Amino acid sequence: MRSFVRLHVPKTGAALALYQEQVDLDVLGVGRINRASYVEAKEHLPWWALRQRWRLRRIPLNSWYVDLSPSDGPILGPFSAYSMAVQAEVTWLRTRLGV
Repeated sequence: MRSFVRLHVPKTGAALALYQEQVDLDVLGVGRINRASYVEAKEHLPWWALRQRWRLRRIPLNSWYVDLSPSDGPILGPFSAYSMAVQAEVTWLRTRLGV
């Protein structure tokens, strides 16, 4: 089975990609991994995120959120399943980063 990674290479030459374990990005040379987001259960969101969400609506129990603040993004959610939150995270990051 083949695995593919979308790479974005701007004029600076620094390749951007969403990390995937299936592909060895070390073959591209020395790299650096920066956290772009978090997928967290409600209980693990930072206090300011919970406060922001509380203003909008009541926070459901057993829900998942995507915190995109490391990429200057929003907080997405709630999602009833972890996999739904991860899909929203990947979609947002691909759109934002162009990968």
